[in-house]
Amino acid sequence: MRQVVTAVILILVILSGCGKEKEVTVASEQQPGIEKENVNPPEKKKAKKVLPVSNIAELGERQEACLIPFNGKVYYTGGYNNSMNQDKEYNDLWVTEDFINWSKLMEPAYLIDSYYIKYALIDDGIIIFQPGSWKKDEYFFKIDKDNRITKLQLPQYEQIIKNEVFQYYFDHFDERLYYNPYLRWIDNELYLLDCYHGLFKAVDGKFENIYRSRDVFGIRLASNYQEHNGKLFLIAGGISEIANLNYDGYCNDVWVTEDILKPAAWKQIGKIRPSVIAQYGEEKTRELDEYRRDIYDTFPAREYAVTVSFKGKLYIMGGRRKMVDLSDGKEKYYWYKDVWCSEDGISWEQIVGPEYDENF
Repeated sequence: MRQVVTAVILILVILSGCGKEKEVTVASEQQPGIEKENVNPPEKKKAKKVLPVSNIAELGERQEACLIPFNGKVYYTGGYNNSMNQDKEYNDLWVTEDFINWSKLMEPAYLIDSYYIKYALIDDGIIIFQPGSWKKDEYFFKIDKDNRITKLQLPQYEQIIKNEVFQYYFDHFDERLYYNPYLRWIDNELYLLDCYHGLFKAVDGKFENIYRSRDVFGIRLASNYQEHNGKLFLIAGGISEIANLNYDGYCNDVWVTEDILKPAAWKQIGKIRPSVIAQYGEEKTRELDEYRRDIYDTFPAREYAVTVSFKGKLYIMGGRRKMVDLSDGKEKYYWYKDVWCSEDGISWEQIVGPEYDENF
């Protein structure tokens, strides 16, 4: 019996030794000519970007505010909030150099009910005002190149204000159908771009349509028009015609043109989020791209944001989106307190605000 056990143990030892001789050695630079296994290194998790602490929340929750770039700074002013049970108008003035730290300069900066703010460049600075029917006691203000602020009244700079395109629009056209549109003079002709209706040309005191939004970038509301690097960008907004009940109508797409007179010149730029393709597959994603405007790898979809071109980059800030509050099941507006930037309108980076969850 002992001989049998001993023989079994001996056989196991021999077999063990044979196994070791068959182990494959991974090739290396020190061991050329030996077969190399396909060994993948462990996947590294992308480190989360730590965003700086900002006081951007102090700016409040605004629709149709205005960002004004001047003299190495960006000024923030105007706007209102009529969402839900609120009815507030803002007539203060803030300034920043980095979109992180904001300082309040004036409040009030204008008369009551002044919130639809525009500006005009002058030789030694800018003047900031609200276009409309000017009254004797109404005032505006000037910021010079030394960043000094001066309150002024008409007739100072009266002709410059009258020639500003939004004041001209107010003075010469009775139509108020196009609220806060994009206006531009081209070859001494006035053109109006409205993200809901389309492009129009002023003819004999009225606007004649050139093309409709539906045929180009889709009917939408509360988008942003932003000139940047010689191009016009149409950014974000909300779609009024929803083709699918699974889509709430908010946009994070970006369109660009170098010639607003030609509808075919408009191009949608940006990539679809990889997570959308992974979830739905390429074929279904192409179907979604026909009507959903919130699936792009840009920034969270929103309406009523503000944008500006500053030091070679596009910036988008704030805005809102209606969502269901899980605490009580009621729909409420969520106001974004963030800032995103891009050099080309395609690749966007968040620089301020709560960390963005693309599934949010």
